[in-house]
Amino acid sequence: MKRLLCALALALPALAQESGTPVQVVAFPSAQPDRILDYSGTSLIYVGVSSPVIDYTRIVGTSAYRWTRAASTLTSVVVLTNVGTVTTSTAHGLTVGQKVVITGATVDTDLNATYRVVSVTSTTVFTIATVNVGNATYTDAGMVLSTNAPLTTQPIWAIKFLTYDGSSNLIGVKCSFGACKSYTAIWDNRAVTSGSTLTWYQ
Repeated sequence: MKRLLCALALALPALAQESGTPVQVVAFPSAQPDRILDYSGTSLIYVGVSSPVIDYTRIVGTSAYRWTRAASTLTSVVVLTNVGTVTTSTAHGLTVGQKVVITGATVDTDLNATYRVVSVTSTTVFTIATVNVGNATYTDAGMVLSTNAPLTTQPIWAIKFLTYDGSSNLIGVKCSFGACKSYTAIWDNRAVTSGSTLTWYQ
């Protein structure tokens, strides 16, 4: 009897381990910078990198990340078959995939939501995918578009400029203001070059 009890005592931890629910380990990624890549043909020429921890509102002020109907910086949101076309009177500086928030819509409150930029058709126009929003042109007086995404129109980027030889081999990488972590460039302007020679950055 003692042998049986000892055998059960030894077996129970193994049985408990086998019958338990597996533990799923989730690795949370550290903060990553936003990146924009610009190609000339098949060659990567510019790499724009924003700081993953930079305080955008401290540097450029909250107003730089808000477009409002009251200030006439948000022109309209035109919705047609679940596609919202957002027009601003000033350059929005957004890129595809960035998150924006619309608040203050009263004609159709379903427009008040968080969206991802689907496409950027010009410096003042981009599209979003809407859900349950009626087809209409929305110009509500209190409507606000806001974002915490880094804007290409703000000097919060480091820009890398890549040069190649005649065989398309990478031969040099230069960074804005001489430092790859100097987040003071405006990505929208990128760099001014003369042939394969870097002239200056903005």
